[in-house]
Amino acid sequence: MSVRGLKVSIVTASVLGDDLCAWARHFRDRGDKVGIYVPKELHTGIDTTIPVRAVPLSNHSPQHWRESDLYLYHDSAPREFLESIKRIRHGLVIWICTELDNLDLIHYADFCVIVDPVLKTQLYDKLGYPSERVGLLPPVQEAGGFTAQSHKLSGIVDRLIQGDFPEVKPPVERATSGELTSRLDYLESRSDIMLRSYIVRSKIPVLGTFIIWVRGILTSHLREPYIDPTFENQVAFNRRVVKEMHEILRTQEEILTRLDRLESRLGLPPYDSSKEDM
Repeated sequence: MSVRGLKVSIVTASVLGDDLCAWARHFRDRGDKVGIYVPKELHTGIDTTIPVRAVPLSNHSPQHWRESDLYLYHDSAPREFLESIKRIRHGLVIWICTELDNLDLIHYADFCVIVDPVLKTQLYDKLGYPSERVGLLPPVQEAGGFTAQSHKLSGIVDRLIQGDFPEVKPPVERATSGELTSRLDYLESRSDIMLRSYIVRSKIPVLGTFIIWVRGILTSHLREPYIDPTFENQVAFNRRVVKEMHEILRTQEEILTRLDRLESRLGLPPYDSSKEDM
């Protein structure tokens, strides 16, 4: 079953290859509304029947782009352009991988499409990217060329939208600021690893007091100069780490607040931290 009537945004570089042109025409011909977005600073003109928007790198979020159902991010685009993948709040995001650059952004995509099968192994070896989240398109040299690629890609899109890829899990909901603070409070409560309440005891009658005294004498030679200072240093380190993490969390909240205000002034969609790695 095919899905029709999608809003499709293709994010790419200034030079649009024959493959992307063929894919764009395929989605358009099947009834989808397609938009191609390229950096204005690098745009030299593209001969295609699909509408092309030259968007400034500093403001890459036109209306159609923000409200799309499907995003195709081609890794040939400049880093500044590809960074917009972090702000996608809804819709299916597919990363078109042709090389091993900007791979830190691939985790913001729901799925990855490749043509070179070698990349599948490299993605797993370098990033641990699950092979079940990678789709292989047929090379253009095979029968059908770009048409075969287009049909395979649209088939992948249909299956993803219909949920026929159970291994492609939805993004994990990130912890809120309050939840992170609670976790840090818990870590702080567990930072003191010393057994300060421990007391040497013996239940042996009569000789118990003597045994306690001997054990105290024997262990004090190790505890006082070596064991106790080592554990106290670890306790101090644990508390320092938690304190620094609290500071980082507060700084992060301040940055997000300022970012929300800035985006509000610029008329951009609110920042969505659920797609950020923490």
